[in-house]
Amino acid sequence: MLVALLPNQVSEYWPLFKGHIEDSMPPTGDWIPYDMNLVLFHLIAGDANLWILKDKEHNVDGLVLTTIYNDISGVRTLMINNIVVVNKKAKVNWQIEFDTLKKYAYSKGCTKIGSFIMNQKLLDILKE
Repeated sequence: MLVALLPNQVSEYWPLFKGHIEDSMPPTGDWIPYDMNLVLFHLIAGDANLWILKDKEHNVDGLVLTTIYNDISGVRTLMINNIVVVNKKAKVNWQIEFDTLKKYAYSKGCTKIGSFIMNQKLLDILKE
């Protein structure tokens, strides 16, 4: 189950996810590392969203980091910046999890979903 954290809940999970987020961030234009304090700031400020992936027993299996991109043409896009599964034995139904993200995107006025995902199986599910 994918659950969006409120900005004031992010710091509780930050020690668990900081390294995973840092290792999986998409490349920057000049290939310098991300300032993780700046990433944390944007999560706490509500400019980005941290979603946790929980199993039926409420154990944390992973995370998804999203932002909303406002194009100059007025198109809003939910960008999936990271998807990290920390429990490699987790059985995740990505179709259901992406449906959650699609509903969220729609509720925020987004007409597109973009991603920095390189896993072809996940990309195929997102296209549906």
